[in-house]
Amino acid sequence: MSYVVLENVTKSYEDTVVLGPIDRSFDKGQFITLLGPSGCGKSTLLRCIAGLIPLSEGRIVVDGEDITRTPPQKRGIGMVFQNYALFPNMTVRENVAFGLEMRNVAAPERAKRVKESLELVELASYGGRYPSQLSGGQMQRVALARSLVTRPRILLLDEPLSALDARIRRALRDQIRAIQKELGLTTLFVTHDQEEALTVSDRIVLMHAGHIEQDGRPEDLYSRPASRFAVEFIGFRNIFSPSQAKLVLGVDTGSHVSLRPENIHVRRGSGSQSGVMGRVVSRMLLGNVVRYQLAVDNMPLVMDTLNCSSQAMLRDGDMVPLAFDRSEIHAVE
Repeated sequence: MSYVVLENVTKSYEDTVVLGPIDRSFDKGQFITLLGPSGCGKSTLLRCIAGLIPLSEGRIVVDGEDITRTPPQKRGIGMVFQNYALFPNMTVRENVAFGLEMRNVAAPERAKRVKESLELVELASYGGRYPSQLSGGQMQRVALARSLVTRPRILLLDEPLSALDARIRRALRDQIRAIQKELGLTTLFVTHDQEEALTVSDRIVLMHAGHIEQDGRPEDLYSRPASRFAVEFIGFRNIFSPSQAKLVLGVDTGSHVSLRPENIHVRRGSGSQSGVMGRVVSRMLLGNVVRYQLAVDNMPLVMDTLNCSSQAMLRDGDMVPLAFDRSEIHAVE
């Protein structure tokens, strides 16, 4: 039985529909990412689930309970915002305890749960500090502890990492995922960052213009995008017209097709000077990957190879024979 069910979830402002209708269900314990560009409706959907934005139509069911008209504070949902939303005049310990105080949890139990939550986010020794004495990453971990301390049925994360620098963002991303797995907590995570989505998710819901464009496992969205939008938004793909696909790839589908840069290779061995030849236009070092801009006749192609010390990099102007992973060629709708 599905743990979270969205039925005809729709949000309108006057005559403008900004979200939906959305019909989806999620299993208990899943880490679900709502992915998409700014303005696609992912944060609106999250806030509708939290009860911060009322629905125009539809209903939301959690663990068999219809919570559509339930006040936010009674939904059993924890939420972490991008801007931390901590009380500056309260200590870390007081910020984390605030939700328990509002629920009239007894002091001994409150202290026990605050201690457990701060230990979970590795801030046990920071209880007496104020938000102004913390880094951005530490403040976001306090916000996470504050959401977890109430033992929510669902955890909602609204772009919690976007204000952090890259190193801290990666570390906190991994910590959030580890905590989620440890607690078995059903989690919905909003981001526009495809790397974050591909890294942490059990399931990705790709959104565009208020609707769901594609929904599935990270590997499915990456390898088998279902629409032109998905092709262009997730990762990078070379897109071939029907005539280009026939000329370069040797496939005749009658439609546009796509191929990822890592599925194009320099052909080696016997016969390597026959077939499709590409000219190196430029190269870019991306850490462990080298990205080459190629030209096949007048068609631009992008090829990614591993940055391997045992293999010399190609130089601008080099002519190289190309091979293609044909099983990774996919039609573009």
